[in-house]
Amino acid sequence: MVVSVDLAGLEETVRTVVREEIQAAMELRGERESPWLDVGGAAERACMTEEAIRAATRRGQLRVHRSETGRLRYRVEDVDIFLKGEI
Repeated sequence: MVVSVDLAGLEETVRTVVREEIQAAMELRGERESPWLDVGGAAERACMTEEAIRAATRRGQLRVHRSETGRLRYRVEDVDIFLKGEI
């Protein structure tokens, strides 16, 4: 018996469930998620390495902003759009 599994769909489902659970836990504690992520936060949200995030940024696949001190900052919304492949 051969079982076919849609790994991309499964991965997206897992990401969505984890995000929703984290959001619910934060709301219970009265915390709000910041709309901004640093490179490490973007990598964690995307389940990627920091180097993969930087590479996607260099290729223009992931929108990036710079802080006043020149550090890379990513909007949560932009990371989610990148993950959906809508850029």
